[in-house]
Amino acid sequence: MSITGVQLVTRSKTVVRRGLNGLRTVDNNLQWLAQVSFGSPAQQFELLIDTGSSNVLVTSTECSRPECRTKSPRSYDLANSYRFGRTYSMMFAGGTSLVNELVKDVVTLGEHQIKSQIFGATSEIQNSDIDFDGILGLGFKTIIQPSDAGINTVLDAMFDQKLASIFFIIHIKITEKLFAVKFIKQELGGGGELTFGRYNKSIILGDVIWVNNTDKYFWTAILDDIYVDDIDLEVGGPFIFDTGATYIYAPCSIVELIYDSIPGSQLFVDGTWVLPCNHTDNKYDVKLLFKDHNFTIPIQDFIQEPVNATGLPDDIDPTGLCLGGAQQSDSDYIIGAIFFKLFYVIFDLDKNRIGLAYREDVHGSDSY
Repeated sequence: MSITGVQLVTRSKTVVRRGLNGLRTVDNNLQWLAQVSFGSPAQQFELLIDTGSSNVLVTSTECSRPECRTKSPRSYDLANSYRFGRTYSMMFAGGTSLVNELVKDVVTLGEHQIKSQIFGATSEIQNSDIDFDGILGLGFKTIIQPSDAGINTVLDAMFDQKLASIFFIIHIKITEKLFAVKFIKQELGGGGELTFGRYNKSIILGDVIWVNNTDKYFWTAILDDIYVDDIDLEVGGPFIFDTGATYIYAPCSIVELIYDSIPGSQLFVDGTWVLPCNHTDNKYDVKLLFKDHNFTIPIQDFIQEPVNATGLPDDIDPTGLCLGGAQQSDSDYIIGAIFFKLFYVIFDLDKNRIGLAYREDVHGSDSY
């Protein structure tokens, strides 16, 4: 349970199980969802936590297309919401397209009840291969759509309305525009924390390493370098911290260097990188360097789910191969959930910075 009362669940496309503190989790660590309520009386949904977008979206009863029923078992009844009579479309990475109606109502995240929040009630879903009720965008106001609708981010709204947070049973007003995420991998119980207004110092090992945000559209920090097998790959640059993404994404020139350092790695014809599932030697750990501090992704965590043979050419035998935690893209530089499930990450809007820290639950025991 988050110290602000926002429950998180972990989801993929496989088996559901109960996690710590009653939070739902699923294998493969693909998505983390926050329990968010809309309207009064409250209707509860599970929204994808997404620092790569800024809108709040929830599937609506107005959606009659089959995709809405298959992608989300629940839908928001906006009969009592204020409706602006305006729709807009949004396109996401991977080709997912959503058509939304602009509405206004109460939005509740844990103990935080945001009044008169404008959000999107999704009436059409296309080309989506992921299952959730909606999206909790925690990015910058500069990318909110539509830009002329006067929509506040949930963080700005909390701050403007001076909402109270429960922190160790003490009610404290939100006086800082920041939030923090702790994603717990399913091997350790699943679920996690999403906190607003302050961060949870009790779960941190060592110091928080603060790196400047370098972009006005996305939460972005300079990655100084990458090491594999103590080999300096001499690559880096600005990477987006995106909780809605799964892997590390970078152009082929960077990703290829990572896999060249891990024996048995292969590039499939569709551009997917794979590697042997049985790697356990920590000399192949992937180390990301920020501000002269290593943030290590152990090879066991870098190795993802086994390759699905469906659709592969007959001459490719995927036996013993797993997807790798870094995949190539044409132009994106993204750090996704593979990082967040290991480290505590703080997003500080006031000081325009990102905080990175080791965690007690991951690094303070022999959890690996």
